[in-house]
Amino acid sequence: HKVAKEIRWALSNAGFMYVKNHGIPQDFVDSVFDVSRRFFDLPMSQKMELHVSKSDVALRGYIEPFGENTDPGKTKDLKECFDFGPECSTLEGPFFGPNQWPSSLPELRALTYGYHQKMVD
Repeated sequence: HKVAKEIRWALSNAGFMYVKNHGIPQDFVDSVFDVSRRFFDLPMSQKMELHVSKSDVALRGYIEPFGENTDPGKTKDLKECFDFGPECSTLEGPFFGPNQWPSSLPELRALTYGYHQKMVD
C-alpha cells in the first residue's frame, strides 16, 4: 500500500512521476522522445490540422497551449499535448474512436503504440 500511496501523492500533487528500472531499453525510450520532440516542433498549422476538436467524441489529437482546462475554477493549462488511445470504433461510446496521426511523421504512430504496449506489458 505504501507504493500506491506514493504514486497517488505524486500524481495528485506534482502531476507526474518518474519510474526507474522499468525494463524498457533506453534507446527505445530515446526514439520515442525524439519523435515526440519532432512532432511538437512541427509548425502550429500542421499540429492544428490534428486538433482534438476534429476527432468527434473520441477527443484524440493535438491540444494547443492554454487549450485545455481540467479545473474550470483555475486558468487554462500551460501545456500542449497529443492525446491518443487504442484504435476502436466510435460506436463504443464517448472517448472512443480512431486516432489522428500526422502524415509528415509516420513513425510517430508506430513508436507511440510500441511504447504504449511496452508500458502495458
